[in-house]
This record gives sequence, structure tokens and C-alpha cells, in this order.
Amino acid sequence: MMKWPDIMRLLTDIRSILMLMCMFWVMPGQAREYVADKDYFELPDTVTGVPDVLSYFSFNCPHCYYFEMKSNINNFIVASLPNGTTFERYHASRIGASGRDLTRAWAVAVFLHKQTEMTPILFRAMQQSHSVQSETDLQKLFIDQGISVDKIKTLWNSTEITASVNRQDRLAEQLGLRFVPAFFVRGKYLVNNMALDTSTDESFEKDYAGVIQYLLNKKPAVAGNASGAHP
Repeated sequence: MMKWPDIMRLLTDIRSILMLMCMFWVMPGQAREYVADKDYFELPDTVTGVPDVLSYFSFNCPHCYYFEMKSNINNFIVASLPNGTTFERYHASRIGASGRDLTRAWAVAVFLHKQTEMTPILFRAMQQSHSVQSETDLQKLFIDQGISVDKIKTLWNSTEITASVNRQDRLAEQLGLRFVPAFFVRGKYLVNNMALDTSTDESFEKDYAGVIQYLLNKKPAVAGNASGAHP
């Protein structure tokens, strides 16, 4: 039979273990709780027919340039998406010079599966060399990468590319796009870039990935009115 001092020591050990378990339960490493209207915005209506995560950017946007060209932020966010998450990246037509022509250029790059090659070229052309003054200048950027003149000319105003441009513009309107870079989750939530930890690029990208993960797992309390979006 255990003596009273032994029992007290056992109870103390058990209490210590329980306290340790509680500490591990709330220790960082688990996603923090993100707050509506602070870390993210909830859209008034859910837009349907969109991927799980939809990103908008602009080749005219300095912050987008930094995300893509000066840091690993964009790559980290995309690489952190859970397996099975559908993701697309669209261009915002209403920002800066040649905005809609740049959306068309992006649609062409996506159609040709040349996003990786053309993204830095288009960013540099718009924000470093400022070499794009016309649609012809944009087409030349593709031609310089070995794509034939005839192919670019035919593709540029094709039905497929025009449909893609219209879809990107329509969804920007339906989602109420107000800034870039922007990440929408499940057609219902928009990450608030300004609320995240900007102390370092690493903390910012981890916080960004964290809020997207949180929103992917979030169950809306009340289903909003659906605003249909179709290709």
C-alpha cells in the first residue's frame, strides 16, 4: 500500500505532466487563430465555379514584383498549399498601363504553359526596362522566346484567349478585387495582406500560408447567396 508522501509525489508528477501537455497543445507550430475583418475579409456573397485558392496579381504592381522577383514569398505560399488544393493565378486588368493587354499576354502564357518563362520577362519589361508601349511589344516578348510570329498573331485574339481574358475580368468584378497581390479562398474569403507579420519575409510568407490553410479548413457558419461564375 502506498504511503501518503508517495501519493503526494505521484499527484505532483501527474499535475506536471498535464501542465506540460497543455503547454504543447497551445505551443506555436499549431496554426494561430485568424480573425475575420482583421486577418481576412469575408465576401458578402460566395462566388462559385472558382478554384479553392485564386490569386490575382499585376505585372504593373511593385508589391507583386517583390513577391515574385525579389523574394520567395509567392513560391512559398503556392508550395504550402495542401495536396489536392485547386489553384489558379489571374491577372488584374485595371491596374496600370496596358492592364488588359497584359491580362491577354498572361492568358497566352498560360495557354502555352509558359508561365514560368514569361513571368520574369513580363515583370522586367513593365517595371525595369519599360519597353512595352503596345500590344506588338508584348507579342515580341513571346516571339523572342522562340514562339513563331504566326502562332502568336493567331493565338492573341483567338476565341480561347479572349474567353480567358473575359473570365479573369469577370471574376475580378464578382470577387470585388480591390488590391493586388490578392489571394481568395473558396470564393468566400480574401486574405488581408496588411494584417500579417511583416517583420521578415520568412515570417510573412509563413503567416500568409497559415491564414490560407485556416480558411481552407474553415466551415462557413451560414451559407451566403451564391453568385455563379462559369468559364
